[in-house]
Amino acid sequence: MLHESGDEPTGEWAPHDASRRGIVHLAFTLLWCAALLSSPRSAVANEPDRFVAVAAIGSAVRIEGTWDGAWGGEVGVGQMRDSTVLGAWAASVGLVGFSARSGGRLWGELTVGTRWPTGYLVGLGVGPAVELDRLRPPRWGGQATVWAFAGVVPYARIGALDPGGVFVDLGLRIAFPAIRW
Repeated sequence: MLHESGDEPTGEWAPHDASRRGIVHLAFTLLWCAALLSSPRSAVANEPDRFVAVAAIGSAVRIEGTWDGAWGGEVGVGQMRDSTVLGAWAASVGLVGFSARSGGRLWGELTVGTRWPTGYLVGLGVGPAVELDRLRPPRWGGQATVWAFAGVVPYARIGALDPGGVFVDLGLRIAFPAIRW
């Protein structure tokens, strides 16, 4: 397999390779354009605000003893409420490609958020994760995420992969509501 200078031969498909070819960039650009061009209506007072959102993600990831950058996106469906106890829930899938190391991570996550006791929306998400790499077979595991809603969503994530150990992910998620009802 021929590679451009500076590229390392690493084997089969991985998310960073698709990103280099522009497929991921094109898909998320089209989704963001659709989100920006849609005319989402506001939810009626005292009714839940349901949504489909497209998000850009940037983070610092520590895995196998080194820090790396990760960039990607997430698509989710969920609901926001004025309720204090269960202020939000969502189900999402996401993908990031690493900046320096080969490969990336794909995940699914179920998330709940509450405004209790602070009045600010904070939450917890859990779900499966798989790391895809050109050098080794997929590594499966799980992850847990804590987050706070502040217009953008800063988060901290910890997960474990088998084999391979623990990873830590500190990032920022910027969501665009594509559809609201």
